[in-house]
Amino acid sequence: MRTPRILRRILSAGLGLALVAGGGLATGVAAEFAAGPSTAYAASSIGGPITRSEVMVRALDWYNHRYDIPYSQTGRYPDVTGTEYRTDCSGYVSMALHMAAPGLTTATFPSSADVSLLSGSPSSSTDLRPGDFLDNTVDGHMVLFDAWESDHVHFSYYSFGSTPISHGTHKTFSDSTLSGWPTSHYNAYRYDKIIDDSPDSLAGPSVVYDMGDGTMKIFRWSSNGSSFSSYTTYDSGSFSLSNVGGRVATGDVNGDGHEDTVMAYQRSDGTFQFNVFKNGDTSVGVWYTSGPFNLDNVAGRLVVGDFNGDGKAEPALVYDNGDGTMKIYRWLSTGSSSSRTTDFTSGTFHLSNVGDRVAAGDVNGDGKDDIVMAYQKDDGTFQYNVILNGSNSDGVWYTSGHFDLDNVGGRLVVGAW
Repeated sequence: MRTPRILRRILSAGLGLALVAGGGLATGVAAEFAAGPSTAYAASSIGGPITRSEVMVRALDWYNHRYDIPYSQTGRYPDVTGTEYRTDCSGYVSMALHMAAPGLTTATFPSSADVSLLSGSPSSSTDLRPGDFLDNTVDGHMVLFDAWESDHVHFSYYSFGSTPISHGTHKTFSDSTLSGWPTSHYNAYRYDKIIDDSPDSLAGPSVVYDMGDGTMKIFRWSSNGSSFSSYTTYDSGSFSLSNVGGRVATGDVNGDGHEDTVMAYQRSDGTFQFNVFKNGDTSVGVWYTSGPFNLDNVAGRLVVGDFNGDGKAEPALVYDNGDGTMKIYRWLSTGSSSSRTTDFTSGTFHLSNVGDRVAAGDVNGDGKDDIVMAYQKDDGTFQYNVILNGSNSDGVWYTSGHFDLDNVGGRLVVGAW
């Protein structure tokens, strides 16, 4: 997983590891993880431009404190910066948008110079996005739009019409009521200072799905800062995922600031290839084809990271030599293909004690990614071995007490927590 460079400099001191015991995502899943809302969304000022992500995180903050915030048209409660807003429906929307405190009312919102009407009769075709709102001036109520569901008919929203704040789900504009009032009484609006998030500002998960007919599909979800709100898909032609196994990873391999998906594919002639899917949903073909190479010796140990700090991520394969040693095969990225570079060969190191517990991230803060492995020791403890920049062993960074990595499987991730 590659964090955008500007954030990597900020977050590198906090980079850590997590082992997930129990159930996890199935083989063939590529996922990215982002830093939490508290580190990512505190950029706006009162009445200034604000991203949709920040709007939804601000809304979620009050929702998380909903039992501490009784509904009252005269009451006040602070936002995350300490500014107090009115504790009713319009105060809640004003707070989420970071407008002037204590907030507009349902009657004054439509006449605000900073608000635009989207639709007099909202429907599934209305261009509603997270952070837009629905105002019912007839009955004096409004709700904050959260997200469309995958069918773009059902949606979710936040409402502060009573105690506590509620999160409505699976609603449609065909329903007779919305948050207790006639749906036909609502109009859709947008705050003019709201900013759409850039595509790479929020991480989201992607799963690689075997269709069972020799093809595969990539489902890719987007994040609105509080949920995974919608997904897009990529449908392959003939592509056998049995030839890929769990060798799927993500990284910005072309240096455009967006994460890409890389798969290592065993070919029937005994060679393998790297297939790259730009932004996770557009095939850009084969970036490398090997000579004879058995990916069975790699198992699921494909990682992608910017190991040389040039702004482009590269794939690396951790290979069991079969003699109690291992080799890390490394590539560089040209931006449109992968080219071989020097390898790392260990001394005695049993990959059977590692399994697929291999991940990449910048653990020493030098701006270059490193490879981390969780290694089960014979005495029932485990250790973290670190290979700096994927090419230089830095030994053992941690040794545990008694800990059974069988309960972890291959579920090791590295991230800036």
